Amino acid sequence: MDIIVSPELERLLYENTKWWPPYEIAKKYRLVYAFLCNADDMREVYARTSLHCERLKNDPNKKMSIKLNDAWRLEFVLRSEGTKQIIKLIRISNHYE
Repeated sequence: MDIIVSPELERLLYENTKWWPPYEIAKKYRLVYAFLCNADDMREVYARTSLHCERLKNDPNKKMSIKLNDAWRLEFVLRSEGTKQIIKLIRISNHYE
């Protein structure tokens, strides 16, 4: 499984000098990112129920999300090229926005 990070998300996480995202969210993002990099396929992600991986309802782009905490989610798009799965991490969003 390959992971692609959108330039906007990368800039926010690594170049932003303001206190966004909150430290605990950035820390959880790094843990989830490491897990995704080591996962063989999406079955492992679904099997880890603590991530609450789910498709976003009514989204024409078929985005999915992984829960970082009660309020924050990591949004991504999953696509397949043959037997290879590719995850494109799009953004970290506040669930209540």
